[in-house]
Amino acid sequence: MTAKGEITPEMHRVLADLCDFVGQRDRDRPAPLRKIANKALGDTQRAARVLAALDAGGYVRTDNMGWYTGWVTAKGIQAGQLRRG
Repeated sequence: MTAKGEITPEMHRVLADLCDFVGQRDRDRPAPLRKIANKALGDTQRAARVLAALDAGGYVRTDNMGWYTGWVTAKGIQAGQLRRG
């Protein structure tokens, strides 16, 4: 997230991919956040930073601090769908 709280292009990319994944399955089961972010960005450290920012901003909710799995919040789904337009 930028200093003004805006979503970065990397955050949008990860959210859009997460929304695509969540739309294909049961939303009650956790999604593989880290795997999807790594695939979207191609870099583990960038993916970790983006997931931390998304978690802090309320776009995703994780079940652990490694961001291995978790859920996309309603706020995250809305932001991810805006990216797809």
